[in-house]
Amino acid sequence: TILGGITRDSILQLAPTLGLAAEERRLTVDELLAGIREGRVQEVFGCGTAAGVTPVSVLSYRNEMAAVGDGGAGRVARLLYDTLAGINYGRQPDRFGWIHPL
Repeated sequence: TILGGITRDSILQLAPTLGLAAEERRLTVDELLAGIREGRVQEVFGCGTAAGVTPVSVLSYRNEMAAVGDGGAGRVARLLYDTLAGINYGRQPDRFGWIHPL
């Protein structure tokens, strides 16, 4: 289960403005592993307040290890991380009203 959170919500709001389609739905581990094996899933990342946007290089489940993409941060994870960090540090405009100077 993935908890709702500010970083997750921010990514879901930000993705369409970057030309990325975002979809939330239940996904089984078996479905995810099949997608990786078949090349339909080329990138996986986790997100959260402490994690930011963190790429996942390998998924391990029931004695199977599935390498994701080339094992590094993919284009989408990099784009989301760079954009979120840019907004957070004032290098990019905050079109969402997320930043509140103190």
